[in-house]
Amino acid sequence: MDIKLLALISLNYCSTYLAYSFFPPYLPKIAHDEVGLGESTIGMIMSFWYVGYSACAVLMSHILRYTGRKNAVILGLILLSFDFILASLCTKMKTETTFVISFCFVRFLNGVSQAFVQVTTYCIIATCFRENIAKVVGIIEFSWGTGIAIGPLLNEFLYNSGGFHLPCYVHAGLMLVLSGVTWLFMTENIEGHSEDDDETKDFHQTDSSISMQSIDQDNRDKISFMELFTYKLFIFGLLCSFFNLILYTLLEPLLTNRLLEMGVKEKNLGEYFCIQPFVYSGISILVDTLILKHMSKRLCLILGFIVFAIGFLFTGPSAIIMIEPSLHVVCLGLVLLGIGCSLSFVPIFPELIESVISDYTDRVEDLNNTVASIMNASYGSAALGQLIGGFLTQHLNFVRTCEIFGLVSFAFAIIYLVFGHLPTLKARVVKMEEVKDEEKTRESNDIQIKMDTETNRSEDVGGHEILYD
Repeated sequence: MDIKLLALISLNYCSTYLAYSFFPPYLPKIAHDEVGLGESTIGMIMSFWYVGYSACAVLMSHILRYTGRKNAVILGLILLSFDFILASLCTKMKTETTFVISFCFVRFLNGVSQAFVQVTTYCIIATCFRENIAKVVGIIEFSWGTGIAIGPLLNEFLYNSGGFHLPCYVHAGLMLVLSGVTWLFMTENIEGHSEDDDETKDFHQTDSSISMQSIDQDNRDKISFMELFTYKLFIFGLLCSFFNLILYTLLEPLLTNRLLEMGVKEKNLGEYFCIQPFVYSGISILVDTLILKHMSKRLCLILGFIVFAIGFLFTGPSAIIMIEPSLHVVCLGLVLLGIGCSLSFVPIFPELIESVISDYTDRVEDLNNTVASIMNASYGSAALGQLIGGFLTQHLNFVRTCEIFGLVSFAFAIIYLVFGHLPTLKARVVKMEEVKDEEKTRESNDIQIKMDTETNRSEDVGGHEILYD
């Protein structure tokens, strides 16, 4: 395992999400205080991160063919730096229309930048850590959770020290530094090319006709999205990613106002926003090393969505649990949401690859790039979650919104269990029984052959005795 490469991509991952965690607590407050925006409009602005992310993620398998993985990461970090400078300037927009348009673009560009870094990171994992995908994904998600958890505390300090502008410029500078570090220390072996590929590339440079034939062959061999959608387990794995992002990010535009209503001071908001990611990062590192040793990936995903459902009931808190509403109950709900998110996310990427890899053993690199693009494109579902969450909260209330999404999470867990996991489990049991029957038949045949051999040998010996007499 390349420890230096793992440390570098973990550092980038942690730092970009440390920067990401600045907007959820403070952008809704600025939008509400400066121009008086409601929850649904704030939810729309926040959702543009996922619109930009998913739009770019869909194209990343094509973009990586031209930029390469190292350049894609560097470009993403530079764009992210520019985006934070732009966010600071956009606070000068004082009319509702210009504020909404400018920050929708800021969030969109923020999502595009993150897609360059994150999708490429998953491609690197699938190529360079093929034998330890689940373990490395756990480490990467631990770094993600660390960034999201430390971010609110750091951003709280920066915000209290210099307002909205100081965190923007600090994160912009950090991204530029990371782009330089990546350029210096990220090696070229992450591209997934073998020595044979390099020799072929040199040969193509001297023979254009062969080169065009190779390009045509690459286009024919390229794995399409629809091709993978014919696999039932792949679709269920993708739905896990779809619902996981909806459920995890649902509270981003809503939690600030809910905490303020419950008496939390503005300067302490970051402390509550770090609870869920702290728990997530701690559990993520244990998923492969402990949890997946005792249950299958699919069962782990199902368990995660059940925990998600319980977490929403406590976060409300809902009258269903018959507990007096308090900040302690809300904090317990956030802890459960962190656990549920980890269990229902870390196994997704290896599960997606394992569900189709048997039919693509000769095109592993294309498969890795395509699966990473599809999975990360599903992050667009978070935009839908924030839009629906903002709408429901504005027209119902926060508690009812949590109850509805808790029910959705539990329903999906049951559907996945009944239609995704149990049929596969049944097929596996049937196959094991067939294997046992084959073994019994083989043993029976071996015994019969042995008995026939002994019988023939006895007859031969008897015949020799008669001849001897």
